[in-house]
Amino acid sequence: MKKSLFFFLLIFSFSVFAQEEKLIRGVQAPTNSDIDKGQTWAVVIGVSDYQNIQDLKYADNDALLVSKYLIETRKINPNQIKLFLNQNASRVNITAE
Repeated sequence: MKKSLFFFLLIFSFSVFAQEEKLIRGVQAPTNSDIDKGQTWAVVIGVSDYQNIQDLKYADNDALLVSKYLIETRKINPNQIKLFLNQNASRVNITAE
């Protein structure tokens, strides 16, 4: 559980950093009015199955739960959420999004 929580916090940290980076570059981050208009997008990544290191137990399941939370609780359109799990979480797939 600690490893999957760490992974989630790591991804969350990157998300926050990316928002700050946009502000630094002069691109305005989404506002609350953008969110109300359905302009929220998410890329959710969960990798539990690794080739060269010990597998994690819950990262992929946690990513599924985050995706479900965004859809059911935050009311984000499922078409605006991209979920990458395990082998589908490749650099090519993620950067394409």
